[in-house]
Amino acid sequence: MRNQRKSRFATSWKDSQFFVSGKQFLLLFVLVLLAFFLSRFLVSLVESTNPSTTQISSDVEAELKNFAVEIRKKWVTFEDVVILSTEKGDIVMSFYPQAAPKTVQNFKALVEKKFFDGDGRFYRSETDFVLQGGTWPDKPSPFPPVPLEYKLPNEKYAVSMARTNDPDSATTEFSIMLKNNSYWNGPFHDNSLGYAVFAQVIDGWDVVTAITKLHTVSSHGMTMLDPVVKILNATLIHSYRVLYDNLLVDNGGDP
Repeated sequence: MRNQRKSRFATSWKDSQFFVSGKQFLLLFVLVLLAFFLSRFLVSLVESTNPSTTQISSDVEAELKNFAVEIRKKWVTFEDVVILSTEKGDIVMSFYPQAAPKTVQNFKALVEKKFFDGDGRFYRSETDFVLQGGTWPDKPSPFPPVPLEYKLPNEKYAVSMARTNDPDSATTEFSIMLKNNSYWNGPFHDNSLGYAVFAQVIDGWDVVTAITKLHTVSSHGMTMLDPVVKILNATLIHSYRVLYDNLLVDNGGDP
């Protein structure tokens, strides 16, 4: 009985419209294969006779590369910022009010008084050390000196107050670190008490670099810019957005 059911099932399946014999299947496979190779041949023929297709492919590839670069970047917003507009471009610095509150307050007061506008300048450029600015030696501060507030290391692009041998003598002069000077400008060298970091350059690194490449002369035992680079004006703003490349930042490069 089971054999009869099986034979009837097999016979009905073979008789159905869905059954394909071995020869028919082989013929169908050959036809599909021929269609595939024919389509590939036609595509290659069109690409070889139509240069615009290659151009489109190149454009798409370029767009993909640009997209890959863009997704590495992100916007970062900084609060409490000052923009120093110089003859060579803008240098943007973000303050550290928690680390150096009195120093930040002093610098802001100078900016609000338009102390640097037209009279401020970058005048000293020590290779792989600092770029120094202020109003020295012509214009003294209208405010008393600021007591030393050393808390942060003098890393690359950190901004610290310049001073005399008296640790509490900082007034108007400041230095942008051109490399990590934490050892030399910290309380670890020659019994120094360190130099107070009160801000960080967050934009305008190209301007800093451009200034350091200008002509210099030796004067007062320092390497001085000749001519100086004027600070046209200084402006306080509440917030500032910068587009950073995460890959460069993560690898220790400039943002």
